Amino acid sequence: MGALTFVELSSVVPRSGAEYSYFLEAFGSLHKFWGPLPSFVCAFINVCILNPTSTAVIILTFSEYVCHPFAHQMSGMTPESQDMVKKMIAIVGLGLMTVINFMSVKLYVRMQNIFSVCKLVVCGIVILTGVVLLCTGETENLSKGSEGSAASPENLALAFYGCLWSYGGWSTITVITEEVKKPEVNVLRSIVITLPLVTAVYLMMNVAYMTILTIPEMVTASAVAVVFGDRMLGVMNFIIPVGVAISTFGCALNNQFATARLCYVAGREGHMVEAFSYIHMRRLTPAPAVLLQLPRLDILWICNGGPHGHEENQERCK
Repeated sequence: MGALTFVELSSVVPRSGAEYSYFLEAFGSLHKFWGPLPSFVCAFINVCILNPTSTAVIILTFSEYVCHPFAHQMSGMTPESQDMVKKMIAIVGLGLMTVINFMSVKLYVRMQNIFSVCKLVVCGIVILTGVVLLCTGETENLSKGSEGSAASPENLALAFYGCLWSYGGWSTITVITEEVKKPEVNVLRSIVITLPLVTAVYLMMNVAYMTILTIPEMVTASAVAVVFGDRMLGVMNFIIPVGVAISTFGCALNNQFATARLCYVAGREGHMVEAFSYIHMRRLTPAPAVLLQLPRLDILWICNGGPHGHEENQERCK
C-alpha cells in the first residue's frame, strides 16, 4: 500500500525527492516560513542522519562479510585490530561507491544489474537447497509453525520494523522520478514487478532456512544464511558470505545514489547549500552532492560505529 501510494504521488508530483517534494508541494505555499519547514526537516534528517547512518551500518556489514573467509588468518589479531581492519575496508568500499556514483548513472545501473543478478543467484541456491530438503521429508521444523511466538503489540511492532528495513527500497525510485524514462509508466511497472518478486524470494528463503534450522538456532545466529551455508553447502559455503557482501555493497551503493539526489533537489530549492544543486557538465551527475556531502557523513558514522553496534542489523541488511 505504501509503495502504490508513492507511485500515485509520483504521477501527481513528477519531481525527484520523494517525501521531500511531496511535502513541499502540499505545504510549501501555505506560509512563507512554516510551509516549507516539513520538507526542510525531511531533507535534513534524511541527508544528515538517517541515510548516512544506514549506509554506514550496511557498508560495515559488507566489510564483516568480506573478512569472513579470512577469519582464520585474522584470528591472531586483537579485537581492536580486527575492528580497525573492518572499518578501513568499509571506508575503501565507501570510496569505491563514491567513484561509481560520480562517474555516471549508466555505470551505476550496470553495477546494480550485476549485483542484482549475483544476489538472485545466491538466493536461488538457498531456495533450491530448501526445495531439495523438503522433497526429502525435512518438514519437522516447518510443521511446528510459530510455536512459542509472542503476539504482544510490542513484538508485532518490532517484527514489522524488521520487515520495513528489509523492504526499504520500495520508495527509492520516487527519489529519482525526473531521471526515469516515462515515469508515469515505469515507476508503477517497477513496483508491480519487483515488490512481489522480492516478497516471494524472501518468503521462500525463510522457508528454506526453517527446513534445517530450529527457531532457537536462528535467534542466536548472527547471520542465519551463513549458518545455513556452513551446514548444507560444504566446501561451497563461501558462496553465502560472498553473496551477502555483494548484496550489502549494492544496497549501500543504492543508498548513496538516492541520498545524493535528495541532497541535489534540496539544494535546488534552497534548503541545502546551493553548490549541491550543481550538475557535472559532462557526466551529468550531481557531483558536488556525491563528493562533498555524503562521504564525510558516512565516514563519521563508520568511525563511530563498532562491531557490536551493527550486529543486530546484519541479517536485516541481507
